[in-house]
Amino acid sequence: MPSTGCYPCKPRPSQQQQQRQQGDDDAAAVSLKLLLRLTQNVLEPEQYYEWTTSYVDESRIYGWDKEADEVAEALVAPEDGGKGRLFRAAGIAGVHGSGKTALAQKVFVHDKAKDNFAIRLWVCVGPPDSEDRFGLLYRFDNLGLDTAKVEDIVDNSNVVKKHRDEEEARIRNDPAKVAEIQKKKNNKEEEDGSIFLDQLLKKEADESPDVKKSKIGVLLYILHMALSKTSYLIVFDDIRAYGDDGWYSNLTLAPPPDGEWGERLGYGLPKGKKHRGAVLVTCRKEDDARSMVRTGRVVRPPRLQLDDAWRLFRREYDQAKDAANKRKKEGDGDVDTLLKELEEMKAEIVNKCLGLPVAIAEAAKGFALLKPLDASPDPVVEEAKPAAQEESKAAAAADDR
Repeated sequence: MPSTGCYPCKPRPSQQQQQRQQGDDDAAAVSLKLLLRLTQNVLEPEQYYEWTTSYVDESRIYGWDKEADEVAEALVAPEDGGKGRLFRAAGIAGVHGSGKTALAQKVFVHDKAKDNFAIRLWVCVGPPDSEDRFGLLYRFDNLGLDTAKVEDIVDNSNVVKKHRDEEEARIRNDPAKVAEIQKKKNNKEEEDGSIFLDQLLKKEADESPDVKKSKIGVLLYILHMALSKTSYLIVFDDIRAYGDDGWYSNLTLAPPPDGEWGERLGYGLPKGKKHRGAVLVTCRKEDDARSMVRTGRVVRPPRLQLDDAWRLFRREYDQAKDAANKRKKEGDGDVDTLLKELEEMKAEIVNKCLGLPVAIAEAAKGFALLKPLDASPDPVVEEAKPAAQEESKAAAAADDR
C-alpha cells in the first residue's frame, strides 16, 4: 500500500522551473492589471464632460462605413412608400466609449445627409446635471434666430402671461409667501437700492412649473415655425436625462391641434409632407432610444475590427509619444522598442479593450508613457539540489570538524 507520508528523496520540481512558471503567471497578471490601470478612467465615471460639436474630422473616424450608410438611408427613405409624412427618426445606443458620437458624426457628414437636408443641426444634450430645457432649445444653432427677440416674444406671449398672472394671484393670496417675498425685497433694497415688490412677484411667478412649461411650449412653437420652412436633420447627442415625464419620448409625435406644446420635445419638430425632416438620437440604453424613435431604426456600434482599432491605437500612441518627447526635449531618432513589442500583442490589446474606441485610445496614451522593457537576458538561477544530498553534505562537514 503506498505511503501517504513525506518521502525525503522524492524528486521535486526545480526552483528554476517554479520561478519560471511563477514569472509567466505574474507576467500575464501584470499585463492585464496594466491594461486595466491604463484604461481605468474609462470604467469610472467621467471626471469632466467633453461637449461634442458639429465639427467632424472624417480622417479621425475609423470603421463603421456600413452602419453609417444604413442609418443615413433610414433617415432619408420616405415612409409608407412615399405617401406619408416626410419625417424619419433613428437612434444609436451603446455603452460609454462605444463610438455612438463618432458613428453619429459619420452620418451627419454623409453624402445622403448633405444632399437631402438643407439644415443640419448638432445638439449635445449632455449629462443629467446639466439638463436645461431652455438652454437645450437655445442651442439650436444655424437657425438665424435673434435670442433677444425670441426671449421678448416668449415673455409677452398670451399663454405665458396667462400662467404668470394666475401664479401672481395665487402668491398674493398666500400671506406667508408674501411675507417671504417682502423680506427678500428688504434685503435687496439694502444691497441694490430701491426695488419694487411687483418685480419680485413677477420673478417668483416665472419660477413656477406652469410658467416654465408655457415658456418651453412657446419656444417649441418658434422652433417648429423656423424648421417648417425647409428640410432639416437634427442630431441629439448623448441624451441621458431620460425621465418619466415624456419630454424626450416619441419624437415622431405631431403637436396637438389644441392646447400647449410644452410637454414634449417632439412637438417642436415639423412632420409635414412638403419638406423632409429627420432626427438622430444617441443614448446609452437601447430601450430609451426605441422609446424616442419608436419604429425608427436603432443600431449599436459594433466593436472595432483589428485593423481599424490598431489605426486608432497608433494615432493616439504616436500623438502621446510626441507630446511626451517634447516635454522631455528628447529627439525622435531612437528606435521605439516598446512599440515593436506592442505590435506583436496588438490582437490581445484590442481584445482586452473589447474593441471599444475610448478604451483603445486610453490604453495607447498610457503605453506611450511607459519605458521599453529591459532586453537583458533573464538571470540564471542555480537548480536546487535534492534535500537528501544537502543533508549528507552537512553531515560530512560535521564529521570533519
